[in-house]
Amino acid sequence: MIYMERHNHREYSEEEKAGKNVVCLSMDLIGSTKFMLGLTTPQQDRFNRSLVKQIRPHIEKLGLTDSLVKFTGDGWLVLTDNKPNKIQVLCCLATIMANKFQEEMSEYTEISMDRIPPLRLAICTGRDVCVELPPGNQDWVGDSARRATRATGWCKENEIVINDSIREVAFRDFLITPVTEKDHIKPDKWEEDFRVHTLGKLKPEAAADSEAPGYFVTTLETIGKKEEANEYSLMVSEHLEAKASKLGIDEIERKKILRYWNQLMSSISDSSTARKILKSIQDAGLTPDIFTYNMLIKKTRDYDGAKAWVDTMREEGIWPNVVTYNTLIDKAPSYNEAKALVDTMREEAIKPDDFTYNTLIKKAPDYDEAIALVDTMREETIKPDIVTYTTLIKKAPDYDKVNALVAMMQEEGIRPNVFTYSELIDKAPDYNEAKSWVYKMREEVISPNVFTYTRLIKKAPDYDGAKACVETMREESIWPNVFTYSELIDKAPDYNEAKSWVYKMREEGIKPNIVTYTTLIKKAPDYAKVNALVAMMREEGILPNVVTYNTLIEKAPDYDEANVWMETMKEENVQPDIFTYNTLIKKAPDYDEAKALVGTMRRESIQPNVFTYNTLFSKDISMVLADDVLKWYLAQKYHPPQPIQAAIASYRKRHCLDQALRLALSYPHLQAARKLIREHATEALAYFRRISNLDPEHPNADYALGITFVELGRELEAIPHLQKALELATADRRKKDIEDRLLRIDRKLSNK
Repeated sequence: MIYMERHNHREYSEEEKAGKNVVCLSMDLIGSTKFMLGLTTPQQDRFNRSLVKQIRPHIEKLGLTDSLVKFTGDGWLVLTDNKPNKIQVLCCLATIMANKFQEEMSEYTEISMDRIPPLRLAICTGRDVCVELPPGNQDWVGDSARRATRATGWCKENEIVINDSIREVAFRDFLITPVTEKDHIKPDKWEEDFRVHTLGKLKPEAAADSEAPGYFVTTLETIGKKEEANEYSLMVSEHLEAKASKLGIDEIERKKILRYWNQLMSSISDSSTARKILKSIQDAGLTPDIFTYNMLIKKTRDYDGAKAWVDTMREEGIWPNVVTYNTLIDKAPSYNEAKALVDTMREEAIKPDDFTYNTLIKKAPDYDEAIALVDTMREETIKPDIVTYTTLIKKAPDYDKVNALVAMMQEEGIRPNVFTYSELIDKAPDYNEAKSWVYKMREEVISPNVFTYTRLIKKAPDYDGAKACVETMREESIWPNVFTYSELIDKAPDYNEAKSWVYKMREEGIKPNIVTYTTLIKKAPDYAKVNALVAMMREEGILPNVVTYNTLIEKAPDYDEANVWMETMKEENVQPDIFTYNTLIKKAPDYDEAKALVGTMRRESIQPNVFTYNTLFSKDISMVLADDVLKWYLAQKYHPPQPIQAAIASYRKRHCLDQALRLALSYPHLQAARKLIREHATEALAYFRRISNLDPEHPNADYALGITFVELGRELEAIPHLQKALELATADRRKKDIEDRLLRIDRKLSNK
């Protein structure tokens, strides 16, 4: 037996060391040897590591962290005190493992579920003694593990058997039937003859018992029986309501009942069931407390609903605490909303903590705002931690700031962890710098993981560099996952090479995911292969997401075909984004069609960006007057000057010089306008002078004339026009631009 993991570190009493009753859950993988021999080395390593990942969250969720957990080579032993509630909890763990082991191991290992071995599970009691093993680890040795291990021999696939001692406790809560040789095969090793029984489904009556702990509901939720979990929760709630409504119950008992209700509420995920439980509490005449409302807020998906619970709390005279606000801040839809919540906290004398600030920093719109929050943390004597710094590194706009943050961490004695280094690798300006962080990790005895190498592969300058990273990974027994392979596919020089990595993935039992297929579609050399890949995805139950559809729209041979993909994504409730529309606008056959798409974007609350307008104005706009283009564009909520350059270029391409000059009149400072002025100086001067003569107070004519003379090297002639333009200017940005131009002219003339 190999000691694998010990959750409790308490000292055992002399009585315990002398011997006591212990309950043991034995879980054995059926046919594990044959299964493991059929795996590649990477698959074996991934499977072994995943065994711990799979069982850990269930042990923690069921409150078994004080148990002794060890790996036997073919499965697990979980040993704990022989107390009724611990027996019930082990029965719940066994039920979860019997129902979820194969499914979850398939997800962790990316090996198909039908290949994952089923389990045999047995729970038995016995007299064990506590022994100490080198280097000081304690273990239970005796009857419980031996009996449970032998009893698994009676099991069919994913069946649970128990001995009489377990039955005496579990029969109230689970359906139990005797095991006989008529319906089971007796194990070859059955030296100690004792009766065994099969542990079946959880009884509804168990959950209806007002003393039933929340782990019954947790078990039902975990194995996918959410409706039953909700029904049972409400049954329990009804019993608690009946108990709380009895006359003569003192305050201590009422508080105890409320605690049961809160435990029940914490064990369910469905917010509507939680609300019904709240009603039972109120109908019983009990007042929900801060814990009740904090759970309701946490379980409410949308921010407005969560805020409504806070209003209800206040109406009942229950004031939010830091946990309430931290939950709300995490749900806040924007940074400004989250920051307003922190201001409210302070008004109510609730001090933000490190979780508050780390959540706020994560939501900050940019690095400068995030740094300002860290300064506020320090003022409030809250020390930034590794989470703070890792988030800051992720937000840093340049590599110098990244290095400054690392230096700051070192000064404060905060050591980067594997997640910090992954962000540092991602921020590195080139591959060699990224590799230097990997060397630094090793110096600090931090082992790179698959995510470290995946980010390094992304930084690789070429395909050979990416492949070299994979070889290094394998040498260190770090095996590529689906994201690693997706990066390799992206780096591959052509479609056939990319596809070879998909074959390699499948050989290692790793299923391609949506990222894999989307990257492969991007590499596809023709539209027929694109459609074949989409069909393959759907056969494997992988539905395209918005990124996939954006790639498909880009790959479409024409606008009509692109529109088909747009309609399909809407039918599948995949919401288009800015990239979807930008790609569709690019494919639009003319300006009017593209402009109509911009209107659709606005109606769907998708804000067009610079690329949107650049693409729109790159269309043939020769049949549209520049005045109409400007009138429409300036009416848009967001209308940066840069896209006007695309419109100027479009008019020039179609030899519409007069329309191009009209745009240059309003935006003479743009590079495209200045180029037009230099190449058509005579026409530009004539056009701008005509405008100035018609309207001496025109807001743009003198500004355009001044810039024209500067571009032609005639600075002295430019000065009066720029001075007049400065008098006419109303916008601060234009005033600043004109002042800067006059200053440069003055310096230039002074140097002559």
